[in-house]
Amino acid sequence: MIHATLAFCACFVDVVCVLGLFQTFTAFITGSIVFLFVDLINNRANVPLKLIVIVGFTLFSLFWHAVMHRLPGGAERHLRALLLVEALFLVGYMVVARSGAPLPGPLAPVTIAAILLSAGAMSLQTLVTTNILRRNISTTAMTVNSLKMLTGFHDAVFDPGARGAIGEHAGTLLVILAFALGGFAGALSMTAWGFACLGAPVAMLVLLAFWVGAPD
Repeated sequence: MIHATLAFCACFVDVVCVLGLFQTFTAFITGSIVFLFVDLINNRANVPLKLIVIVGFTLFSLFWHAVMHRLPGGAERHLRALLLVEALFLVGYMVVARSGAPLPGPLAPVTIAAILLSAGAMSLQTLVTTNILRRNISTTAMTVNSLKMLTGFHDAVFDPGARGAIGEHAGTLLVILAFALGGFAGALSMTAWGFACLGAPVAMLVLLAFWVGAPD
């Protein structure tokens, strides 16, 4: 449930970023790298924003990693607080982006502030997934998840000894479906309500924070 909720939020946020922040990804950061090279040829005005988000995501990731290693009692005991911090960054993203909508350009201060707040939130989610949840299930990119799920189901069919892990593969399928649903919901919501739609992943993160305890 935790991974599925985070996957929904990640794809939702990325779709909003692509639609509203000049085709920039802040969760699936590989997407921003791809569009960086596309923009180098086709739209150089957007190149600096891609560089800003890539560098920002990297620096935020290093910062969150350092913070987690210094939390008293281990980062696992602070999962709830970390999810609330992620939600707070998304609130900041929503407020800043709404205040400047329609955003005047890729290098406008309001655009840069919004993209960095989103990168801060999504980099924190990535570190929560890798440093705390530790189940080798990504919440921001589904390529490896899909491959693991498909090979896992294959092995479960043809290798009786691998059937005990079928529940784990079903859980991965749930994460993939939640990710897809988040993208669909993000596209519909952004089209209908603009950046205000970010209230949906914020609410989900807050509810998740108060529902979840330290992972097993």
